Amino acid sequence: MPEDMHPTARKLLEAHVAYMMNELATEQLGSRFAAGIEKFQEQVTDITLGEAVTPEQIKQTVYRYAIDMQLGGALPELVGDIARRIYRHRALDKTTLQGLVPDTHAQEFLEKTLELEKIYQALIIESVSNPIYSEVISDLLYAGIRDFVAGLKFPGSRSAARVGRALSRRARPELGEELEEALRQFIARGARTRLQASQQQFLAAVESEQFREILLDLWDDNKERVVADFRRYLSKRDVEEFFVIGYEYFQHLRKTRFFREMIDVGIDTFFAKYNDTNLRDLLDEVGVTQEMMLAEAMQFAPPILEMLRERGLLEELLRENLADFYASDAVVALLSG
Repeated sequence: MPEDMHPTARKLLEAHVAYMMNELATEQLGSRFAAGIEKFQEQVTDITLGEAVTPEQIKQTVYRYAIDMQLGGALPELVGDIARRIYRHRALDKTTLQGLVPDTHAQEFLEKTLELEKIYQALIIESVSNPIYSEVISDLLYAGIRDFVAGLKFPGSRSAARVGRALSRRARPELGEELEEALRQFIARGARTRLQASQQQFLAAVESEQFREILLDLWDDNKERVVADFRRYLSKRDVEEFFVIGYEYFQHLRKTRFFREMIDVGIDTFFAKYNDTNLRDLLDEVGVTQEMMLAEAMQFAPPILEMLRERGLLEELLRENLADFYASDAVVALLSG
């Protein structure tokens, strides 16, 4: 505080600080905030969103925090710590799948998924047409035929395997390999042809009422299981690494042009809808009421102000912010006049 402050200005400053300290007491804050919020809502009925702020201003703010902000190196470690605690949290031992997803929502989700015909049709066609799928089926068929033939019995209680070994000793050494390769090729050709023809069977099965009932039965069989039961499929390290992978992916995603364009689309759409809406109506539209604003203000402001008061910081902050005004030439001129 300036030492050469006008004596009357000094008295006014102290009176002002004392007044503000009283007004910022917890018992006074509720009525003060309520009056301020009510006055604010009355005044903003004549101000539209477009008059208060522009889409570009909002975009620049979002860019700074969602795209340009450099996240600290400790954040991945924190994400890992959170993942470990979630994995072992006791809530997982008490919460069932049905507790997270009620039957009504589970059925609605299933019905909507089954409506996405183009997606599962594409998945089935791509899966059945994949050479790897065909090779797996061919290998299974070959193994089955081989085991079947090996188990056949010929007269004299000789197995097909023993007969095959006996014949191979009398034939060219490479004959067995040629027969095996020919059998593999025959099975592969038949498998590819049959798999292509089976696409419609798969599609019909997925679209059937029976398939829908199977999925519902699967949900009924598992909905009472607690979330912790699924730890057997995912280790603590798996969950931690998924969290970290998700974090690293977001680091990449937020730098892409696509992410920025999606932000632009969202903000532009919001302004296209509400640009000419006054701020009072806009708050009502998004569900922000006077009661909600007052509740949030009273949740955070009183404990923070009380902490500053107990440490002697509140009075000091008020005096420092007001002192320059009371030491200003304008105040001195008023008091001298």
